[in-house]
Amino acid sequence: MSEPDRSLPLLRRLSYASGHLLNDLCASMWFSYLLVFYHSVLGFQNTAAGVLLLAGQVADGLCTPLVGYESDRTPGCGAYGKRKSWHLVVGEEGGRRAPSG
Repeated sequence: MSEPDRSLPLLRRLSYASGHLLNDLCASMWFSYLLVFYHSVLGFQNTAAGVLLLAGQVADGLCTPLVGYESDRTPGCGAYGKRKSWHLVVGEEGGRRAPSG
């Protein structure tokens, strides 16, 4: 028996891709701004500013699979499901830790 074709329609694939493209565009704008800020405002050397951003990317690369693994093992909270429960907890915690002023 052959397996049925489960590929997504082209329009849906392009829709997902455009969301990912806009996310990456936003991130690259933030990183560019941070490099200028670290160098021009805080007075970091170019290398130090780059290493600081690299450290953040390495931490993200290490933590993302771990959080994915843990979120796969979590049963979820009520009707929210697995991922929504994590969004709820992380959003609440991030809101508490955000500077107010």
